Amino acid sequence: MNTFSSIRLNQVCAAPSSMMIRIWFLTAVMMGLTPAVAWLAIISGVSNLDSRPGMFMFNLVLIVLISVWLDFKKDKFSTFLASTIGLALIIMVGTALSMFFSFQSITTVFGIVGAMFTINAFLGLLLGWNPDSRWLILLMAVSGVFIAIVINSVLDSYLSVWIMSFLAVLVWPMAVSYKLDVLSGLSRNLFAGEFSTMSRCMVLGSVITYLSVLSLFCQVVIFLLEALISSGIGMWGW
Repeated sequence: MNTFSSIRLNQVCAAPSSMMIRIWFLTAVMMGLTPAVAWLAIISGVSNLDSRPGMFMFNLVLIVLISVWLDFKKDKFSTFLASTIGLALIIMVGTALSMFFSFQSITTVFGIVGAMFTINAFLGLLLGWNPDSRWLILLMAVSGVFIAIVINSVLDSYLSVWIMSFLAVLVWPMAVSYKLDVLSGLSRNLFAGEFSTMSRCMVLGSVITYLSVLSLFCQVVIFLLEALISSGIGMWGW
């Protein structure tokens, strides 16, 4: 193997690791910005569900549409478009959550999830591990459970916050594991024939990760609907 081929091989091996670490860090930033948006929505009165009953449904429908759009057209997204969509998602999710949950509960849950991604990214950075592996996703879930126990114990959280925290740190790694092939494919595009950049892959990957729970939920709903239709129950017994 000549020198150029060796360097090329090392770059290809290192790119997924570097990319996933950056995606994890940016995802943690998005998790941290969500409670900030919720706080702004609360103090500005935007989160008043009684005066704006249609806002929550509008946000929810828009988030679902963006998720579907992202699944089918992500290869067409530029860095600017992915960044704009990521910022819009943070605003919509933070506003929607502020209509039903307190600022403290939102901060606790999203802070725990953000810390979970940050710790996993630091492990990859300091120890040279590639986050693009399912055993590290499992380690992420375990660390998330530990963080949830510590933080909720210190804050003396309500039972509902405990439950939401555990659900978040278990479901998010599960959803990320489901999207792992898609995330890995983003970094491989850097060495493919198509045009791609490090910043584009990083921003797009963090948006996909942020929406991974919703994407997994939609896939489960579609699977259940298909199962009902195929069994005849979905056709009203016809």
